[in-house]
Amino acid sequence: LEPFNGKINITFIGHTDNAAVAKSRSNYVKDNFDLSSLRATRALQQAVKADFDPSHMFAQGVAEHTRGSRTLSLVITPREANQ
Repeated sequence: LEPFNGKINITFIGHTDNAAVAKSRSNYVKDNFDLSSLRATRALQQAVKADFDPSHMFAQGVAEHTRGSRTLSLVITPREANQ
């Protein structure tokens, strides 16, 4: 994505399956929504470390997705000319 830096908006979407989260040792992960949100925000943080503009990135968690796996999706859209 680096060649498009400054030209795109990126939405990171963390997904979870519909299985309950096993007992967590973390105070941050209580359920699938926490897990999916954390997955999306961690990916966003990595993009910031790679010098992508955080004002054009977004994180979204999707709890109890039925994909059968815990995944991450990206939605990439072009920036408007005035952004």
